[in-house]
Amino acid sequence: MTKGEIDRLGTRLRTAPTPEDLRELDTYREEFVPIFRATIPALARDLGTAIVSRHKSARSILDKLERNAPTRLSTVQDIAGARIIVPTIADQDRITSELCARIETTQIVDRRSFPTYGYRAVHVLARFPLPFEFQVRTLAQHRWAQLSERLADQHGFELKYGGGPSHVVAALMTMSRFVADTEYLQTTGRARADGEIIDTDEAIEALERVQMLVGRRGEISEALRIDG
Repeated sequence: MTKGEIDRLGTRLRTAPTPEDLRELDTYREEFVPIFRATIPALARDLGTAIVSRHKSARSILDKLERNAPTRLSTVQDIAGARIIVPTIADQDRITSELCARIETTQIVDRRSFPTYGYRAVHVLARFPLPFEFQVRTLAQHRWAQLSERLADQHGFELKYGGGPSHVVAALMTMSRFVADTEYLQTTGRARADGEIIDTDEAIEALERVQMLVGRRGEISEALRIDG
């Protein structure tokens, strides 16, 4: 598909997509598959880490086009990509640096200091020649993102963008800060001035408690408790 064809498809998808439009979208999404097959296995060997493919669903693409109008479909960076999960911030920095040395990057988006609705990760945007996004997450950041996805399935996708039940949003934001405090302690050897001294295992355990209890408003404080 040409860039013009892709953008005209995006305009139709944003308004009243027909079954044929949705089939065209699937065709466009399939164009990214050969990129992954030709690039990622060798890249994973070079980096010495697992790289997992990730493709945005048709529903997510439609939501993004509507939410970010008048964004053109050809400029959407995360229709297809890959995810790398590493243990620590130091590993995240190292893998990001090594990744950028091996591919043609267009942008690096660091969402650790300035998270998006609690979401923390490093995104590396590239072209192969289609836009392709690498998500580099620590394990704790990934667990938080999984929790956010599961809760969005229960309470609506707007939860990922600051909407949804206030007590669920509050729990996610608190856990996001837990992740940041934990990883700051890992990296520097000291707690933030206003942070809690916790370790990675405790943060992940707390994330799992929130996942189990967050739907019950009265038990949120218990879910966020760190034993010490």
